[in-house]
Amino acid sequence: MKHFRLYLAMTIFFFIFITCPAIAAREEGLKIGVVDVQKVMQTAKAAKAAQTTLEKELLSAQKTLAAKGEEIKAMEEKLKNSSPQLSPKERQEKQDKLSAVTRDYKRLDSDLGEEFQRKVAQSNQSLLGEIREVINKLRKQDHYTLIFDNGTLLSHDDAVDVTEQIIRMYDQVTK
Repeated sequence: MKHFRLYLAMTIFFFIFITCPAIAAREEGLKIGVVDVQKVMQTAKAAKAAQTTLEKELLSAQKTLAAKGEEIKAMEEKLKNSSPQLSPKERQEKQDKLSAVTRDYKRLDSDLGEEFQRKVAQSNQSLLGEIREVINKLRKQDHYTLIFDNGTLLSHDDAVDVTEQIIRMYDQVTK
């Protein structure tokens, strides 16, 4: 009998604990918003500016790699054309130099690729942080209870989509 009372009291307490926040939210008016963060990251002015900067850096790195690649091709061609005239020792030295330059090219390619990926990740993290701040500002300003990323939702009504509002606010903040 004592166990039954304890079980009943715990059940009632649990029921009250679960339903009170839901009742409070219903009375205050549960307001939910949905934002497409990917769209914000692609269309906001600051995001486009960051993307343009990254594209310029990528283009510069590609030019550097292309120049190194041309240098390697020229060395290969020179070695191929002059190979019959060279002594075995000279040929080996030129092949060793070509191998070293090729290794440097591959290392440079790898380093530049890793550096670019790191910069993209840093840029994305920075943008996400700024976007989250804008989302929180909108949530507080317009009294939203919850704002979800539409990437995590299976379905939602377009009436709760606040993406365009977030883009406008973000563009104002980042002028």
